[in-house]
Amino acid sequence: MSNAAVHQTSSKYSFQESNDNNNDKNNKTTEPTRKILSDEEISAKLSPIIQDALAWQGYRHKALQIPINFFSVGLPSGVLFACIFNSFAIGILFGVILFVMTIVTIILANLDYGKGVFLEMIVKDENYVVTRFEAMKKKYLLGSITSFILLQSLPFLILVDPTNANVNLFGSYTKFIIIGNMITYPIAYHFLRKSSGQMGAYFAGKIPIAWEQKIVRYTNVIRESLLKYDIEQNNKDLLLNEIFKMHSEVEKWAFEVNKKTSAVKGLIASSMFLLAAIFTICTGVLQLDKTNNDGFKVTVMGLFACLMLFFFIIIMKMYTAPSVVWNRETKALLSDPRLAYRIEEMFGKNQFKQLLDNHELKAQRLLGLQGTTDRLFKIAGTVGSIFGIVAYFLIREELRTLM
Repeated sequence: MSNAAVHQTSSKYSFQESNDNNNDKNNKTTEPTRKILSDEEISAKLSPIIQDALAWQGYRHKALQIPINFFSVGLPSGVLFACIFNSFAIGILFGVILFVMTIVTIILANLDYGKGVFLEMIVKDENYVVTRFEAMKKKYLLGSITSFILLQSLPFLILVDPTNANVNLFGSYTKFIIIGNMITYPIAYHFLRKSSGQMGAYFAGKIPIAWEQKIVRYTNVIRESLLKYDIEQNNKDLLLNEIFKMHSEVEKWAFEVNKKTSAVKGLIASSMFLLAAIFTICTGVLQLDKTNNDGFKVTVMGLFACLMLFFFIIIMKMYTAPSVVWNRETKALLSDPRLAYRIEEMFGKNQFKQLLDNHELKAQRLLGLQGTTDRLFKIAGTVGSIFGIVAYFLIREELRTLM
């Protein structure tokens, strides 16, 4: 950044410049002026690694996302599932579904991290962002190797084993498609990481932390204001204004973040849940198919199901983390004996609880719905039921075979 002092002004920043007027007849100096910088000008002052990440965002290259996601998601998954089910048609179906899901998520996300509150968060923690991006490089290298092994292992067996049942899976073009897939996947994965795996991954972890910090700050202001309340001094209005200032700041921030991230968060969580369910069912289908029962294929499909379930749990834990902190902090306010009569005097106990429940800061939103702990428990129950039913049928069928 420059030596200019950066200040927040809505979604803009400003820096202070000297503006001495030597031509002033009264030899008076004017007050320093503040030049308003656009988001683009602020971005241009950031570290090169951050500028590169912002420039490669999927939002800014939507057309490029079609070939990137086709060669990194659609084609590899289509080839893999065609090999697993020994069916060209099923492979196409899976490839199209996964490709469409990723493209729809990118298009509906409509999210640019180089503007508004996101840019403010980057500027505030610029050095930390650079450190995180550098650390991400090693993780993505490991991730690329792992995903390559998972997606390309079965197709590779076709190339090295002429007796493989899928040697003519795609007709005379089978080997060309598999080789092309193995060559294009690493390249596409690299650009996928640049377009969605940098800023998206950083803010997925950063937003819950920033959210929790704002909840703690806000509830601390409420607590401190309530403790300063004195009936004799009649300072109620003054203290309510103190709370209102912090309330306006955090609610504005929460509304903007929720408005811009609700769609993408909901689509990502829904995709993980849907894929976990589909892969679990497919694992059961493969296991129950005694005419073509291949333990390796069942293991691969089961591994995908477990991975999607694991990702879904991790994602939902991140999305509901602010709700957990909100419940903890507001409960501490309501149960503090020092605040009980003050809350009653300033708000009325029922009105105060109702006020807390209506905050946007209460939770992150997914597809417009607040990601509260209550909803998480309901989702967990649904997921458990699906996996329980599938496990029941698998175990029952295995027992029948043994008897």
